[in-house]
Amino acid sequence: MENQTIFSELRLRSSYGVNGNQDIGNFASRALYNSASYDNAPGLVFSNYGNNLLTWEKNKPFNIGLDFGVFKNRLSGTFEYYERATSDLLLNRPISATNGLTSFTDNVGAIKNTGLELELNSINLPAKNKGLGWTTSFNISTIKNKITSLTSPIISGGYNRFVGGDYYQLYLVGYAGVDPTNGESLWYTDETKSQTTNVYGSAKQFNQGSALPDFFGGLTNNFTYKGFSLSFQINFNLGNKIYDNWGASGNSDGSQGFAPTAKMPRYAYENRWKKPGDVTLQPKIVYLGTQSGPSSQGSTRFLYDGDYIRLRDITFGYQLPTKWIQQAKIASARIYFRANNLLTYLKDERISFDPEVGIDGLADKNIPVYRTALIGLDIKF
Repeated sequence: MENQTIFSELRLRSSYGVNGNQDIGNFASRALYNSASYDNAPGLVFSNYGNNLLTWEKNKPFNIGLDFGVFKNRLSGTFEYYERATSDLLLNRPISATNGLTSFTDNVGAIKNTGLELELNSINLPAKNKGLGWTTSFNISTIKNKITSLTSPIISGGYNRFVGGDYYQLYLVGYAGVDPTNGESLWYTDETKSQTTNVYGSAKQFNQGSALPDFFGGLTNNFTYKGFSLSFQINFNLGNKIYDNWGASGNSDGSQGFAPTAKMPRYAYENRWKKPGDVTLQPKIVYLGTQSGPSSQGSTRFLYDGDYIRLRDITFGYQLPTKWIQQAKIASARIYFRANNLLTYLKDERISFDPEVGIDGLADKNIPVYRTALIGLDIKF
């Protein structure tokens, strides 16, 4: 390697370990009672099944990566594969309600997360004698989740968990749109999507995609020229689903009147069904309506494509020349303009909340992030 001129850095690295996790509620392993009353008399009510066989949830993270630099580090980066196997999952195991409770904490299965990560840093134009300089940083990651063991399938909280499936597989009633003749909501009767019904209770849940993205990452560019500097950062996220878990409450379709917690987004109001023949995904609005057609029940009506590209940050600055400030005994001074979240591209135009949700894919009343702009002055004495 001594005589080659291409690689300035080349390192292969790997790591493996085992650690435990006991992140469950306090006293979850104990049989518990809560205080209660019945007919104005004090008493106790059974609240938690004990499980003295609980063990630590075990994590086994492994990764192997290659760090490299070429052409005197004009281009450098890291390529990495990671794997995280988790066994003895601490989850709530469903049980029949005839037991007095519907679940208890148990070690019920195992999952595996795998993925690739790539990071690249480049010096596109080296700044010489305060000339034009340009550097770029780019990263992209993937994640794949698979349930490898489970004592029994678990359907809970809008997710369908089974061996071979995704831990964040969304499981919802399929929304079929609006009947153009009368404006009533329609749902699919099953996963074949061959028949529809306007009676929500006649529809069935089925798998609707994962809350985990296929790809996510970011891109940062920095430019310099003499005393000027310009940088911008872009983030992206592709391939996931977002479920608005408060959508049924926030889209009452008029059934709850004008209650303060029963409003509807502007998109739903402006795109609602108005007359026979209208083709739309938003049902008619009926003030205090009770019929089965217009309904805001939980379904894929509130499921969205989570793809977005966001201009997260842009900064433009100017370093004042020393000769301008030395008489004021100032070591350096820089004036700058900075803006955050100026632009966001959304694949799904129906989204009215911040698309940057948690790993569970739930919107959970997220509001759009603020656009901010500021002018600043940095002075050093």
